[in-house]
Amino acid sequence: MRAGIARVVAATTDPNPKHAGRGLRLLRKAGLEVRLGVCRVEANTLIAPFACHMLHHRPFFTLKLGLSVDGRIADHTHSSRWITGPAARKEVQALRRAADAIMVGAGTVRHDNPSLWPRPDGQRNPWRIIIAGKGPLPLDAQVFNDEHAKRTIVAAPRGWQPSCAQIIRGKGAAVLELPAKSLLASLARELGNLGIMHVLCEGGGILAGDLLQAGLVDELCIFFSPVLIGGPVGAMGLAQWKLNVAPRFSLRESRRVGHDLFIRMTPATAER
Repeated sequence: MRAGIARVVAATTDPNPKHAGRGLRLLRKAGLEVRLGVCRVEANTLIAPFACHMLHHRPFFTLKLGLSVDGRIADHTHSSRWITGPAARKEVQALRRAADAIMVGAGTVRHDNPSLWPRPDGQRNPWRIIIAGKGPLPLDAQVFNDEHAKRTIVAAPRGWQPSCAQIIRGKGAAVLELPAKSLLASLARELGNLGIMHVLCEGGGILAGDLLQAGLVDELCIFFSPVLIGGPVGAMGLAQWKLNVAPRFSLRESRRVGHDLFIRMTPATAER
């Protein structure tokens, strides 16, 4: 009051249990009028990665997919360049700049050899995470040989490809060996311990399905291209659900991006 402030407007409370609402209570106790909840949905969306880290001790996972109308992420030769148009690809770069880490599966590294680095990077310095299967990864991949190699993490089952792991570590990247049956859940905890709050997963289909089955998709962003591809390379890899237990989502945003359609969804049970 002595500072001349009589009224405070806040969108939401601090998700940190140690502080949630404490400051607002002190303001009320000091005689200030406090209005809580203005633009609450927008504020909770903005701080969702921080809230997830505080409450669940793991990063917030955004799953991004570029799909044909019939739900394919690549043609039968596993080529995915380019299903979506340049405007959509520009938006993907913005999603990368908003994340602390960009994650893909081993198949994406083998087929596409992506850099996974934002272009331009906006002075961001994200981690790049590769989920390894049983087989080796290509040692000439960009993520192990460019100037950002030390920002690459391979998450692999324990005992994974010892000679390959040794060479990758020699290039400056990290190899985390985790329990095979709980690899993604264990990785989520490890990333939380590293202070990583937001992970953007860019595929492929097997990893997308595994993330959903592990309950690690907090946000689903899909770019739909007006093209029909057909073939076996679907968005969820080998994952499948009966209709009555299939994961369901709530639509949060939809808009046209160039010739493509962008939709953003969150799990139907999530409160926003």
